[in-house]
Amino acid sequence: SWVHIGTEERAKLAPNDTCNVRFELKQGRKMLIQSQNKKSGNYKKGYQCKQAFKCKGKNGAIQFKCKTFDIERTKKCANDSLIISDNDGRLGKYCGKKSPDLTSRGNLLRILFTS
Repeated sequence: SWVHIGTEERAKLAPNDTCNVRFELKQGRKMLIQSQNKKSGNYKKGYQCKQAFKCKGKNGAIQFKCKTFDIERTKKCANDSLIISDNDGRLGKYCGKKSPDLTSRGNLLRILFTS
């Protein structure tokens, strides 16, 4: 069983103030997350937003995928980026328009957006 995080149409939207929080989700649940500044897409330099997602089941895993993904693309994602990690460490650093599509190696998934 999985917890899906991404932009699924049927998913429940996370609360507006979703930075520096931890979500505990039941297996099989879907959740929609979105940018804190979705209107302009501009963030102050040094801005960070951390989120952690934990699946309640012992043998659960968390899947992350997005229909729409757009973070300023720079060499090695040096400016804006989304870093995704799990219990075993970093899964990747992402920017540009190609959405990550990955699954955690345990029941915890962390995302960090930096600008």
